[in-house]
Amino acid sequence: MTGGPESQASSLFFTPRRPVSAKLKGREALEAMKWHSAITAEPATFRLTMDLVVFDSVAIVRTGITPSTAARTAEHVASLRVGSTFYFLVSGSITVVQAGHRYVMTPGAVAVVSGHLPFEVIVSSPSQIITVLLKRGALEGRGVPPPETDVRIFSPSSYVALVSVFVTAMTGDLPVPMTPRGVSTQQALLHLLTGLLLDNLDDPPQPDRREARVAHVLAFIEANYSNADLSTADVAVAVGVSVRHLQRILTEADTSVSLELRRARLRWASVYLLRRDRQKLPIEQIARLTGFGNVERLRRAFVHDLGTTPADFRIRGGDDRNPGLAR
Repeated sequence: MTGGPESQASSLFFTPRRPVSAKLKGREALEAMKWHSAITAEPATFRLTMDLVVFDSVAIVRTGITPSTAARTAEHVASLRVGSTFYFLVSGSITVVQAGHRYVMTPGAVAVVSGHLPFEVIVSSPSQIITVLLKRGALEGRGVPPPETDVRIFSPSSYVALVSVFVTAMTGDLPVPMTPRGVSTQQALLHLLTGLLLDNLDDPPQPDRREARVAHVLAFIEANYSNADLSTADVAVAVGVSVRHLQRILTEADTSVSLELRRARLRWASVYLLRRDRQKLPIEQIARLTGFGNVERLRRAFVHDLGTTPADFRIRGGDDRNPGLAR
């Protein structure tokens, strides 16, 4: 949700960028958002404020907006890379409409809409909204069902409240992407949203709760990726299942321990490579810190997943086109 030409903005929607703020009004605000949604409002009174940050898999936006209707059209759906959009209503009143379903949100409510279908958000009074947009495929391998086809509303619970508090607090001090805090924040948010989606399934699968096992595996790997000797057997022990059972449930989730380890290590290697400190870490040290063990393993992973070497990645300043860095 940044200003700029439609074609340029949509093509860069999930390119990591530093937190920014904007205050717009009137026709300027309406024009700035054309690439993202078609907004209908009275230009003379329309106001829009935004604080936002874009990671490689998640965009987080805190928006203050006056009465209006924002329509995500079929053309927007086709051009954007959004999988799901979560709405956390802080104040005011909005109505979310998708696939014939309509839900009036009140402060404290949380809803999610599919990024694969058009929808409308009707703002009936001045409102503060926190929006979390997920890149398509961001939750693959986490046991989450395929994308929803309409609005989902999350019933009040202690967990829903926990996620809301985390998201609200984060927008008060947005982290910088590709920094240790930024990477950790994105991963924590993805874990929380995964739990939110799984906890609100109408008929959650009971047999051995495979989705919970997968989430446990991902969390353990994220916390222990720097251990160069970490094995599938170690992960199985931590999760409390046999190696064979672990391999089976991960295969069903279209992933594996080795794949998730490589993804986690690449994410953190990218962070270290792109740090803007005066004293940049040597690539040999980055290989050790991220669990690759040596430069050759680090280089092979970068070439395999990103099509470039660590040195070239550092020179270019990163590249968001590779799905291996995002969950």
